[in-house]
Amino acid sequence: MPYLGNTPSTSFATIVKDTFNGGSTGYTLSKVATTNSVSVFVENVRQEPTTAYAVSGTTLTFTATTPSGTGNIYVLHMNPTTTTTHPASQNLTAVDGTFTGAFTSLGIDDNADANAIIINSNESVGIGSAVTTSDLNIGKGINSNYTGIQFTSPNNSTGTQLIFGDQADDDYSSLTAFASSAGETGRMRFIAGTKESLNIFNTGNVALTDGNLVMASGHGIDFSATGDGAATDTSELLDDYEEGTWTPTILGSSSHPSITTSVAAGKYIKVGNLVFIQWNMIITNVASQGVGNAQVGGLPYAAVCNTYQGHIGIMYNDVWDSEVQKAYVPNGGAYMQLAPTGRTQSNFGFGTLGTGYFGGGGSYIVG
Repeated sequence: MPYLGNTPSTSFATIVKDTFNGGSTGYTLSKVATTNSVSVFVENVRQEPTTAYAVSGTTLTFTATTPSGTGNIYVLHMNPTTTTTHPASQNLTAVDGTFTGAFTSLGIDDNADANAIIINSNESVGIGSAVTTSDLNIGKGINSNYTGIQFTSPNNSTGTQLIFGDQADDDYSSLTAFASSAGETGRMRFIAGTKESLNIFNTGNVALTDGNLVMASGHGIDFSATGDGAATDTSELLDDYEEGTWTPTILGSSSHPSITTSVAAGKYIKVGNLVFIQWNMIITNVASQGVGNAQVGGLPYAAVCNTYQGHIGIMYNDVWDSEVQKAYVPNGGAYMQLAPTGRTQSNFGFGTLGTGYFGGGGSYIVG
């Protein structure tokens, strides 16, 4: 239907009615109002605002005592300007708004007593933290720069940085992805406690810049991706490496001689199950030559092999017969058995043990 004058705006309003029993000058309204926003009736007679009554907040005050009666006074809230109940079935559209109390929705339960989410004019977001120069801060701590997770751009570089911890107190870790600019070749770096430890480059290379690559027991570097070299391959896992020292000693199966040395030192390197050894001795006194098989004990590991494993070369020998030029490590033994020159694995006895230099080197399998 047509209207005279301006078309009324589309809005929603609920007229609330309060009913009171007469016989007093003061009454409490059900909602906040003003003197001119309510219509007051006494025994169905409308009263004149400011002359017959006044309203302040939720208090209605008459200038004279109202006649006694049950429900003979009622008030119509004609202009609810302070609070509004929005119909639950309708959408709410507004330019802006402020919530002074808790906000609850299907997915949000707000019980905060201070600002929990901050969005600044740069569209950066802080969750439980002040927004600095980052795109996203998550976390809250005693330091204003503290963030549990912080996305930011590193200084003087082009890239994105993910920071965990308190950057201001140098107690943090970060993951930084650089673009191929600002002197960078395109890489991702990992920092723990301010120390850069790992770089992954856009070439596919991975570099440790600080610290060591520590393997858990029973694990190592797996080379199986390179393919089998033979049908008998049983493992392509490099699971151990170590360096150390050992002390060589002269042993015999019986009648052990009394031997004095001024030098008895050895070194070893273990790579996987292969042990490389080197030793040097200076024998200064031999009380008796003894009998039985001549052996050098004190190896860092016992051999694990079939029958014989590892051929050790004698580099210099001033203490035994010149035939002693080699040794071998028997299965389960942590010693070298001296052997004579030749292809046989026969044992060499103490023979003509004397004083002087004795040493050599080689390798054997430990399993």
